[in-house]
Amino acid sequence: MTSLSKLTDGELTEFKGRLSRAGLTAEIVRLVNGTDGLAAAMVEALKAHPAFRLIHGRFNSLEDKLAMVRGWPGVTEEMLQAALEEGKERIALFERESPDNPLLDIVVSVYKPTAAETLAYARDRMRETFGKKFWQWEEFYADLAPDRVRYLDGVNAPTGGIRIEVVDLGAYFCPKSGMVPQDVRGPGSAHAAVIYAAAQDPEWVRQMDGTSVPYAIAAGFKLDVPGYARWSRSPSVHRDGGGANLDAFRVGNEYRGTALPSLREC
Repeated sequence: MTSLSKLTDGELTEFKGRLSRAGLTAEIVRLVNGTDGLAAAMVEALKAHPAFRLIHGRFNSLEDKLAMVRGWPGVTEEMLQAALEEGKERIALFERESPDNPLLDIVVSVYKPTAAETLAYARDRMRETFGKKFWQWEEFYADLAPDRVRYLDGVNAPTGGIRIEVVDLGAYFCPKSGMVPQDVRGPGSAHAAVIYAAAQDPEWVRQMDGTSVPYAIAAGFKLDVPGYARWSRSPSVHRDGGGANLDAFRVGNEYRGTALPSLREC
């Protein structure tokens, strides 16, 4: 664990301000200072908060995600157990590499028979997570017609069932030189996993700033948006205030604050 001495003056000032706004008073501080065991009890109470279960402070554990997905429409325990068995090697890969990659995530992806159905199902789960703080580009997502959504050629796209997937949410993030999705996308480009990550890891979305935590384009999907060049966009996820926005970015544009997540296979 990192010593308190490693905190900057700014971090300590912010911490003091947050405690003050939360109701910490001089009387409480004096009581803590004068009562054996009270400080330890405060720290233990803090550690019980769900935030302390987050991986890298932003991702829920696979265990917590499985608990969430058990309540999703059409999901059965048999499907989850089959996914866990099939995904053993990817789970092991995540456990090996996650400590050194703060943007590596593991998600539980539910696949439907078509790309459009999968995207619609994932979108609905994302909307359930953020509630009134979920926004989408209504011009496209209000009617996800089957002929408007395709998988990128060559990507692994199951036509049904559940898959445990490891996704690098920082792939191709180039804040200095930028990145053009259509130049770097390929068979490893993530699709549904990006939307499911938003549904299962809301803190990841809330931390998006385009600097340390990039926005994300699901380039494994291709979208044909009426009124725009055909198949010129892919779904994108970005922070919107305290919520999340499901948009559709142009794949021919250059992006500096955005990643093109990729799936990791063994």
